[in-house]
Order: sequence, then C-alpha cells, then structure tokens
Amino acid sequence: MINWILLVVTSLVSFINNFTIIVSNNTKSISGKKIYITLVSIIFILIIGLRNTDVGVDTSTYGILFENASLSNSFYHLLNTWHHEGIEKGYTLLEYIISRRFGFTAFLIITSFVVITPIMYTVFKDSKNYWFSIFILVAFGYFSFFMSGIRQSIAIALCFVAYRFAIKNKLLYFILSILCATFFHQTALIFIPVYWIVKIKPSRNMLYIFFLGLFLSSLLGKYIFTILNLFSRQQYETMNNVGGYGLFFLTFFTFMLGILFRRSYFIDRSNVNILLMVGISVLLWPITRLNVNMFRLFYYYHIFIILYIPNLVKCLQSKYLKIVLMIIYLVIGCYYLYNYVINTVLGVSQYTFFWQ
Repeated sequence: MINWILLVVTSLVSFINNFTIIVSNNTKSISGKKIYITLVSIIFILIIGLRNTDVGVDTSTYGILFENASLSNSFYHLLNTWHHEGIEKGYTLLEYIISRRFGFTAFLIITSFVVITPIMYTVFKDSKNYWFSIFILVAFGYFSFFMSGIRQSIAIALCFVAYRFAIKNKLLYFILSILCATFFHQTALIFIPVYWIVKIKPSRNMLYIFFLGLFLSSLLGKYIFTILNLFSRQQYETMNNVGGYGLFFLTFFTFMLGILFRRSYFIDRSNVNILLMVGISVLLWPITRLNVNMFRLFYYYHIFIILYIPNLVKCLQSKYLKIVLMIIYLVIGCYYLYNYVINTVLGVSQYTFFWQ
C-alpha cells in the first residue's frame, strides 16, 4: 500500500515543478524543481527510516546486527564476532559509530539519507521528468529494495556519486567513491568500467558491438558466472531464470527505442551515457539471471532506467507518440509493481512505522 500512496502523493505535489518562489526582496529565487526534489527526498527518507523492523525481508536481521554492535566494547571486538562474519567493514564501522549514541531507528534514518540523496540529486541533474523518474524508481522495485538491502543500497548510492565523477573525468574521486562503495558491498566493483564506458562516442559500430556482446554473454553466461563465483565470499549455484524474461525484454526493447530515436535522443550527451548504462544491464542479464544473489550485479546499471525512460519520452518530437509511450510505461510499471514488487519476498506489502 505504501508504494501506491507514494505514487499518488508525489503526483499530487508535482505541480510545484512549475513554480518559482521569490525570496529576499525579489533578488533571489528558489525553483519549484528544487523544492519538489527536496520534498520527495524527505518523504522517501522518512518512509524508509521510520519503518518497523518487519518491513523489508532483511531489516530484522540488520536490527540484530545493530544491537550486537551497540553491545560491543570496541570496533575490533565487533569485527571478530560471529554475527558480523562476512559483513563489509565499512558497514560495520558505520553501524558501530552510530550505535554509540543512537538507536536502530536513527541508524535507518541516517542510512536512508545516504541512499536517497545521491540518487535524487542525479534525478535532479539528469532527468527530464522528475515525477516519471520517481514513478519508475517505485514501480520497478528499487524503492522497496532500499527498505531491505541496506548495504547494497548504500553501495548503489555511492556508485551514483562515482558516476558523477566519471562524467566529469575525475578519475581519483571516481576510484575513491567505488572503493567506499565496496566497503559496504563488494559487488560495487562491477561499476569500475563506468569511467571508460561514459567516454564511448555514439557510432554505427556501437550497435554491432552491443549485439556481439549480447550473443557472447548469452553463449558464455554460465562460464562467466563460474569465474565471478571465484571472487565471491560464497559459492553460488545456478538457478532457473531468476531475473525473468519479461524484465529482460522490457529493458532490451527500451534500449532499442533509444537507438531507434537516436537523432533526437543523442543530442544530449548525458542521454548517451544513460543509454550506455542501460545497455550494459542488458548485457549483464544473461549472466546474472543464473542466481538470485548474483542478479544484484544487474541493479547497478539497470537502476539508470529511472533516467532513461523519462528522457527517451521527452526527446520524442511527436506529441501523440510521447503520450502513447508514457501510457505504456505507466501501465507496465503499475503491473510490475503489483505483481513483482509488492507481492514478493521483499517484505514490504504491509508497511508499518516503528512505533506501531
């Protein structure tokens, strides 16, 4: 229910985008877009941060880890407890520091701030339709995931920070951001190629290379999966179609639309970067779909669909086509939210606040 409420609320207040607030004797102004993004960010942070421990399949486990951290006499002692075996040191350190003064709810609020801020800032900078980006973030399950996978959510957020450094050619800061992300979830290493991916110039050969890469990842998926397993703390076994063919074809179809309308879509270089990110997610799908835990690698690139779809619709010159395409994605998003997000193992179908 909370997901639907968020979609309605963010839609109702989206009119703020069209206004500008004048302050300080008409010498300064605040754009409605900034106010809208700030307001939605605060709502997201509070919803994620004030949740009960039974909201999100992993939240109760993180609550136990936090309680263990609060009882530890030192950070060194915490690192050597069996509870935190296999937990990244960056997350353990953050947990330990916050537990010295605050409780688990404060910890959830702080971590939700860390997660939401970089993502919403990127939406503010790069999205051509803020509400549509927010809709996709909620409808395709990323918002719900933030209420469960705390460590990887922080890692994904830090990768958004790294992305901004990548497009600004700041290699050192990019590497530091990725390094920080790996201290929360080692899967963030999959984001390292982004610094060079965003340097790719659009060309006819790009499409040929994409289809060659898709063919190879489909053909050699199990072998690449085995290699990735060598770098994992656990040895994962293959499963049957974890990611779902529907998600793959939707992402593939969406990617190809950007190629089809490239004359208008490629005008903005940021659009090209976003298309490349979504394209990489398509290439990763045949490999990561083999295991539910390995599939999390897919998220680092696929989440950029929150920018890609709104920008794709915005670039279309035909108003009729814009309306049709937007309606299609709204319907698909609502269908996906109902069938694959709310009624799944994410554990967010019944939202309650921590005081309930």
